[in-house]
Amino acid sequence: MFGYRAFEADALEAIFGAVFLDGGYEEVRRVILDLFRDIIDDGIQGRLNKDYKSMLQEKLQSGSQTQIEYEITDEKGPDHDKTFFAAVRYRGQIIGSGSGRSKKQAEQDAAGRALEIL
Repeated sequence: MFGYRAFEADALEAIFGAVFLDGGYEEVRRVILDLFRDIIDDGIQGRLNKDYKSMLQEKLQSGSQTQIEYEITDEKGPDHDKTFFAAVRYRGQIIGSGSGRSKKQAEQDAAGRALEIL
């Protein structure tokens, strides 16, 4: 009835509760900060609700039909804690690179960095 997001929130709450009961406040704090590190960083940097890929596309393609291409250039870390690295190309040149805990987040970071340069 409440949907998938409510289930996710309930599951996370249960996990955090179990970590707290097993390891205490500092351990659950560490887990939460590790899990939400990228979101917290995005909020601090003012990038939380911005779609950099769309903004970059609008900026570069307003006068041109040249395609923007994203490429995952590397992956590091174990499967449960992987960091992805991405590059964004325009007219064959890398104009930005970034990283994130998901491929989408790495592409967004690359687009955001490209916008900073342009």
